[in-house]
Amino acid sequence: PRPGWHSPASMNNKFLSCRAIIIKENKVLLMHRKKMGKEYWIFPGGHIEKGETPEEAMEREIWEELSLKITNLGELQPFIHIDGVQECFFECEVEDKEPKLHSSGNEKNTSDDWYNPEWIDIAMAKNFANLYPEPIKLKLPGS
Repeated sequence: PRPGWHSPASMNNKFLSCRAIIIKENKVLLMHRKKMGKEYWIFPGGHIEKGETPEEAMEREIWEELSLKITNLGELQPFIHIDGVQECFFECEVEDKEPKLHSSGNEKNTSDDWYNPEWIDIAMAKNFANLYPEPIKLKLPGS
């Protein structure tokens, strides 16, 4: 299949990871990341563990990365990257608290390998050259 959005019927449900699109008051919650000398932005989430559903993984990952509970989990949106890796995205609402790295995440941060959750104005995020994946960034609401 071609990269990009696909209907769930066209997928074999072998997702590698799941990511959240969390929007509140014209801001999107992103992970600011530095890894292997590169600084970039990604949507919060991570790998789906063996035996987990994408929905269970999404709830676990949001707790692990943001110390937040999901209050409303939207419909799964499959995505295939250009290299064939399958990922799923969920539009989510989270509890009304400030996101912060779970204690286990803080312990992993070093000067060369770190991540930090940040609320970013959607218009600004859409202009980030280093927000991945690009097709998801382009689907964010607003002009």
